[in-house]
Amino acid sequence: MSELLPREVAYRKMENMVQATREVEAELDAGEINVGYANQ
Repeated sequence: MSELLPREVAYRKMENMVQATREVEAELDAGEINVGYANQ
């Protein structure tokens, strides 16, 4: 059986994921990242 993370650790991990998502969204909005298929 797996153990749960301490609440503080889990909360920090969620904060990091949210921040990373915001950064990627900002880069997409700014045209810094191109989304497409390989070899295009």
